[in-house]
Amino acid sequence: MRRRRIVGEHAKTVIIGTEDQGGERLEELIARTGADEVMSTAFTFDTAAPDESDARKPRLLGIEAGPPATGY
Repeated sequence: MRRRRIVGEHAKTVIIGTEDQGGERLEELIARTGADEVMSTAFTFDTAAPDESDARKPRLLGIEAGPPATGY
């Protein structure tokens, strides 16, 4: 039962979808949690995909992006 609860809680923070859907879910998550910063991870075989996704997130939230992370 503990595992189901943990998985259920984690699923509430997963954001998957189009750019518009992702932006809406991200705004909802920030509003629900009161977060003042966001950290994200991505799992993909396409190494360019996380960079593209990270570049879109600030635009969705109307904020200025910081320098890109490196280390792949």
